[in-house]
Amino acid sequence: MADFFNKTFDELLQSILRDYSNLDSNPDTSEGTMTYMSAAVEASMLWGMYNFADWVGRQIFVDTADTGQLNHHGAIFGVARDESDTDSDYLARILNRLRKPPAGGNANDWSNWCKYDSDGDRIETVTNLDPDGNGYYAAEAVIVTPPDVTVGTVTAVIVPNDEDILGGAAMTELTGLIETNIDALRPVTASGYTVSEETLVPYIFVVAVSGDEDLDADAIGDSVTDYVDSLVPGAPLFKSQMSSIALNAGADNVLSITATPDDFDAQGAIRPDVDEAVRASSVVVSVSVS
Repeated sequence: MADFFNKTFDELLQSILRDYSNLDSNPDTSEGTMTYMSAAVEASMLWGMYNFADWVGRQIFVDTADTGQLNHHGAIFGVARDESDTDSDYLARILNRLRKPPAGGNANDWSNWCKYDSDGDRIETVTNLDPDGNGYYAAEAVIVTPPDVTVGTVTAVIVPNDEDILGGAAMTELTGLIETNIDALRPVTASGYTVSEETLVPYIFVVAVSGDEDLDADAIGDSVTDYVDSLVPGAPLFKSQMSSIALNAGADNVLSITATPDDFDAQGAIRPDVDEAVRASSVVVSVSVS
């Protein structure tokens, strides 16, 4: 919509002058003539209208709205704005509300209850602060429901925004805040739930590739590490994905990939338990010059 209304003053002026030429085979449209001045006035008016239409078009949609209208969208959907939120953070919360509206207690609801209170504010620690002075909060909440857990129960596995707090007092505080929030929002029949923190399972990976002498082994290792460390609890790690990453980073061929302490299964995957997240403690990349 914005591109359609993106007309410059000169474009509008020349369009109007062409229209005058269509009415008169030989008009004087030089600068300073009455024809030119009349066209300039009309172009100026249209330019203002185009820009206003462009602004209105952007405000209609939440993902292109300016700050004031973004706040209005959020208020309509009951998402309160945290004073410390940026526009992008606030937009993400509004989009989450639109894409995953309350549904009486489905998996999306449970995930939201682990991250936001009834006012739409993010749940975060208040007494155990990180060095930057911000509270810790749940970056992800992996919801496990039957058949993976006992029928009638739900398990929420919390991935904090800083995995260094796992096993510590800040994580205990965060888990308690989430449990309190869930109790306030869940249906009365949904009392069988568990909130637990993720368990990190470190692996050592050895990736053997072939390539030219300028191949950057460190770049391959960094890309593989980013992929592995992005996995949420319960998510399998696929050897094929690691191979694709190495090839995209410039390798001619992937000769082998091994993992320790447990190697890949027959399908080329490492499959952790529902509360476990695979992490790369080390990625060693060896290059055979081809």
